[in-house]
Amino acid sequence: MAKRRPKKVDPKTDAGERLRKALAKRPKSELIDVLVELARAREDRGLLRQLDARLKLEAPPPELVPTTRPAIADATDFDERDMNRNFDYDYGAYEAVTRNLTRLVKLGPLRLAMDLSLELMDQGRHQVEMSDEGLMTDDIEDLFETDG
Repeated sequence: MAKRRPKKVDPKTDAGERLRKALAKRPKSELIDVLVELARAREDRGLLRQLDARLKLEAPPPELVPTTRPAIADATDFDERDMNRNFDYDYGAYEAVTRNLTRLVKLGPLRLAMDLSLELMDQGRHQVEMSDEGLMTDDIEDLFETDG
C-alpha cells in the first residue's frame, strides 16, 4: 500500500503575516482587550514583562512588590535535571527585577527594596550553585551595582 505524503507546505507562509492581517481587521478596543487578557494570563508572565519593558509602564510601589517576586522566581528558576550544567535562564525576568528595584529605590520605600534584594540574593545564590559555570552571577552583580 502506498504511503500518503503530506501536502507541500508553502515556505512563504508566515504566521506573523497572517496574524498581522487578522489583527488589522479588528477594532482597536478589541486589540487592547486581547493584549490585556494575554498579559494577565498566569501561564505567561513573560508577556506582561515584555509589554511593561516596551511600553515603559510606571507602576506604583504597592504594585512593584507583587510583580517583582514572581520575576525573581522566574529569573532564578532552573530545571533540576540541568544541575551542574550550563543552563538557560530568563534574562527578561532579571531585567524586570532590575527595573522594579531601581524604581523602588528612586521612589523611597527602601525597606521593600531591601527585602526583595535579599530574596533575590538567596534565590540567585542557589541558582549559581546549581549551575556549571554560574553565568548568571554577572547579571545578579550588575543588578546590585545599578545606580538608577
